[in-house]
Amino acid sequence: MSIPATNHFSPHSFQQRPGFLVRWGLSLFAMIMLLAGVVCWFIQYPEMVRCKARLTGENMPREITTRTEARLTSILVRENDTVQTGQLLAVLQSIANPHAVLQLEQLSDTLSTHFQKSQIGDIVQAFNQFQTFSLSQHDALGEVQGSFQQFMQAYIAFCSYHGNGFYGRRQKMIQRDIVFLNQHEKWLQQQEILMQEDIKLAGENFEAYKRMANEKVIAPVEYRNESAKYLSKKMMQPQWESGMVDNLSRKWEKEKESFQMAEDTRTQYRLFIQALQTLRADIAQWKFQFLLVSPVNGTFSFSSFFAENQMLKTGTLLGWVSTPHVAWYAELVIPQYNFGRVALHQQVLLRLPAYPHEQFGMLQGTVSEIKPIATDSGFLARVILPRSLQTTFRQQIAFREGLLAEADIITANQNLIERFYWNAVRNLRR
Repeated sequence: MSIPATNHFSPHSFQQRPGFLVRWGLSLFAMIMLLAGVVCWFIQYPEMVRCKARLTGENMPREITTRTEARLTSILVRENDTVQTGQLLAVLQSIANPHAVLQLEQLSDTLSTHFQKSQIGDIVQAFNQFQTFSLSQHDALGEVQGSFQQFMQAYIAFCSYHGNGFYGRRQKMIQRDIVFLNQHEKWLQQQEILMQEDIKLAGENFEAYKRMANEKVIAPVEYRNESAKYLSKKMMQPQWESGMVDNLSRKWEKEKESFQMAEDTRTQYRLFIQALQTLRADIAQWKFQFLLVSPVNGTFSFSSFFAENQMLKTGTLLGWVSTPHVAWYAELVIPQYNFGRVALHQQVLLRLPAYPHEQFGMLQGTVSEIKPIATDSGFLARVILPRSLQTTFRQQIAFREGLLAEADIITANQNLIERFYWNAVRNLRR
């Protein structure tokens, strides 16, 4: 008996279909690698040289600080006022009256101008103005009083040697005496000519009488009389020479006196200039200590709230004078390591510790100058910054002198693929 054949089907008798990752894994991996390559191509990873920097500028705001400890007696400007160079901003308490010192400064400046132009007449005439000022403002000069008194003493001595002063008139009289003595010398020279002619004629007569006396033509008495006349004529010559020597001696004494007067005049001139310069220097020192003036044209801003009669210490910052045109830049010290990769016009990113870059962003600048000689720390370079001091996050940075920063100089702007390639080449070359 035969058993009929039956069809037996097992679920494992057929092969299962591969999964999705098996069928598409290589394609997905290739796409991912291709996508990563594209991303690495577009992602920039620049090469940088890092160094230290300090912010500064040209025509930056000028600080107005006190140079002595004193009370603020008057404030002459307000916030955001436009000021000019030399304009008075504030006055500190002093023994001297500021108006009197400034008036004395104007007078001394005018006098200095006369000296530069050698206008001696105007200098002598200006003495009346200083004398009037001395009588009216004698007790208002305070710290400048001592130098002003020495100046006035030198001024009085100077005027006595010039113009119609005592020594000036004496010098003129000495010059007139010298003129008279020179004229007298000419008269003596003319007298000598006549005297020599007279002696010559008397000598000829004496020789004639001598021959006649020898020939017994005339009496001896006549010969003796003629001899006496001739001797008296010759005696006039020593008298003339004595008068000539006396005239020369008097002339020499007058010339010595004139020379001494001229030397005294030059000495008083130098002493007066020195006294004037000392006075002007003391006035400038007084202004430097007690007057706060604007050093440039610009706009004034207070650093805090101040009031008159407020006590200020030495070095107190009253405010700033801002000029309309300011150029900001940063000073970099580039180390010698990788210095050869730094060049002009390269971009620089500055991170300021005072303004965290995570919150405020970074400042962007351009290398504009590199010093050719290295210092102990490295090479000094300058980076030009935007005038607005706006960061990459479009935030305004309030400038303060001496702000420190960390600078990154972008020497090459490579992507990630180039970066990986050169790193691999560098490692293989090692």
